[in-house]
Amino acid sequence: MLFELGDADGPLPVTEVARRADLPSSTAYRLVDELEGHGLIERDDGGLGLGLRILELARRIEDRLAPGLLEPARGIMRELAREQDETVLLTAPAGPFAIGLDSVEPPRTVRLSLGRWRVAPMYLGASGKVLLAFLPPRSAERVLASVDGAVQASGRPVEVEGLRRELALVRERGFVVTHGELDRGVSGVAAPVLAPGGRPVAGLTLAGPTDRIGAEAERLNEAVRKAARAIEQALP
Repeated sequence: MLFELGDADGPLPVTEVARRADLPSSTAYRLVDELEGHGLIERDDGGLGLGLRILELARRIEDRLAPGLLEPARGIMRELAREQDETVLLTAPAGPFAIGLDSVEPPRTVRLSLGRWRVAPMYLGASGKVLLAFLPPRSAERVLASVDGAVQASGRPVEVEGLRRELALVRERGFVVTHGELDRGVSGVAAPVLAPGGRPVAGLTLAGPTDRIGAEAERLNEAVRKAARAIEQALP
């Protein structure tokens, strides 16, 4: 219900929220009362919308991430962006999605701008695939089960068996390069930031226009992998 309200362009009646969330109306009304009581949903004459207490939860998550990941990674991301003159993005797994936690843009005039907290399917783009490749098998299979019918930004369908082969290669090589899968004309080079047991803590991506990144991908992957290893060593 919260996701449906977040995706809506404006307030929604309870019955419409119930329809979109595939819930019985009686269940939806009960849940709305509960969520409204906690400030997670607000009600006005136009219907329902997200409540401001959602911001408190987001702040708590950011406060938790800051000392353990964001602060150790920030200086290394700045250095990578400065050296390669391209945008650097830090992502993390969130269910079947990759979510952008932080980004650093280079000083150049024409650059890629990627907003924080952007959510995208984990099976599209370098910043998501680098996470999916290193997920535990059961978690990865849940993501792959959601691929059916998916298409890239170019309009090409995502083929599951081809994706499996690509993920195996990512695990073998330690990096991934993609072109125009999530955004047309944008390429990415990404490497994983791994915990000691091999679990992906985050993904580090260098992204920019394909006409700049494409020809330099093999050279850039070394710089991205080196920066990812530096972040691993900086983590508490």
